[in-house]
Amino acid sequence: MDDEVRDIYAVRRTPSGWSQPVRVGADDWEIPGCPVNGPAIAAAGKLVTVAWFTAAPPGPRVQLAVSSDGGATFGKPILIDTGKPLGRVDLVLDGTDAIVSWMSLVGENAVIRLRRVSPKGKMGNLLAIAATSAARGSGFPRLAVMGGRLHMAWVEEGDQGRRVRMGSLPVKGIAP
Repeated sequence: MDDEVRDIYAVRRTPSGWSQPVRVGADDWEIPGCPVNGPAIAAAGKLVTVAWFTAAPPGPRVQLAVSSDGGATFGKPILIDTGKPLGRVDLVLDGTDAIVSWMSLVGENAVIRLRRVSPKGKMGNLLAIAATSAARGSGFPRLAVMGGRLHMAWVEEGDQGRRVRMGSLPVKGIAP
């Protein structure tokens, strides 16, 4: 394939069949092959949020786009992190706010980061949740909300091999 552009698209099932693809964000990231990172999506009613990693110019970043019409259209992407993100995003909703996680490089290792983002782009504090390896074997941290708590699972690589780690914190403790 001559043109290997990796942009994120959404397709919806409507009463008349599948919709045409809608581009969530125009990154125009050209990358040969299949990147490890994929988008994360969360929806409630007509609210749809999509988080993703891109390494398109001007540089690596994590972004979030919000749709208030069930994914028919998306607003301009909200820039979540431009530090040294590796990607591996996940996303959950707390009401209308998105809680986004991703991995960033810190030296030769990685840190799992977390941030609350409102649909209008107001961002909460940048939180460092846990240290982990930047290697592919460290996987993709995953989020879930249950009982008013945000639960996260991730893989920690160390001298004694890989271990699955879990942690939780009150959802309301993640400042808007």
